[in-house]
Amino acid sequence: MNSIYRTRLSLISNARDHQCPDAWEELLEQYRPYVASIVNSMKVPPSHREDAIQQVFVELWKSINRYKPVEKGKFRHWLATVTRYQVIDFIRYHASRQKTQQDFKEQALIDGEQHQVPADIDALIEEEWCRFITRKALSRIKDNFSPMALTAFKELSKGKTPQEIAQCHAIKVDSVYKYSARIKKRMKTEVEILTRQLDF
Repeated sequence: MNSIYRTRLSLISNARDHQCPDAWEELLEQYRPYVASIVNSMKVPPSHREDAIQQVFVELWKSINRYKPVEKGKFRHWLATVTRYQVIDFIRYHASRQKTQQDFKEQALIDGEQHQVPADIDALIEEEWCRFITRKALSRIKDNFSPMALTAFKELSKGKTPQEIAQCHAIKVDSVYKYSARIKKRMKTEVEILTRQLDF
């Protein structure tokens, strides 16, 4: 068993001990963006998303003692399952209440459909994990690159052509390719590190 895996399991073990607030705070810091991204993907109205996230972590606080790696598998899979069912309960409860019903109806109009949990939620959750890891990796490496390099990389990722980026920012097309290659290489390494640390 490698040291990173032992460290992560130790964090979970310490978080189970409600007398160890530092471990719990670290767990929240590490995984809150992931939970938030799942809540967003399940189309909870913006005005209620923070409440939904809090409901997930209240349940996590109550049930983390039941998490056993051998039986439950990876922690992030178990966390995603807890999140999914808590959000489903949250949606059903609030959609039936007169006070908040209008918010959910308005969200349904925005989405162009009746508010419901997406049928492909498992695939969406997996996509959110990939986005979560990618965003976290970029956040950790961004100080190693110039603002121009990061801008070019982000615009290229959003579908702009190297020629469009070069013209917009008055740089060489070759520079766009070099910026992108350097950041991708560093991103790949950082994603691998984060996956070992968080996907256990």
